Amino acid sequence: MVRNPQNDDKWLEYFRSIREQCPWSLAAYLQGQIDFQNWSQDQPVPDLGDFLARIWIIDQPEALIESLCDQMDQLDPNNEWLFSYPGYGEWAAPYPILIQQNRSHLNRIRRKLEVFNSIQ
Repeated sequence: MVRNPQNDDKWLEYFRSIREQCPWSLAAYLQGQIDFQNWSQDQPVPDLGDFLARIWIIDQPEALIESLCDQMDQLDPNNEWLFSYPGYGEWAAPYPILIQQNRSHLNRIRRKLEVFNSIQ
């Protein structure tokens, strides 16, 4: 498991690679606005607080990660849940992860991007 993501070059590469899909993530990572935790089925999922997102590093098979992501997304109306793992397409994370993001914050960003893109 990754203990100090700020000193891990793989995370920097990952956030650079997803800029097109998630334009705010690189700046948030560099500013320490993304919390990194190791996933434990036994611990409750805390609110994001002042973080813009939380990366849950999860040592589980890919099918279980995808299933857990769908379950969390359905059960948690305040957060949007995503997943990634090495080898999962063009924007694959360097480690197996679940991503917890504030749903209303993401929707505001998406609306702003839609407006911006419509005037381009």
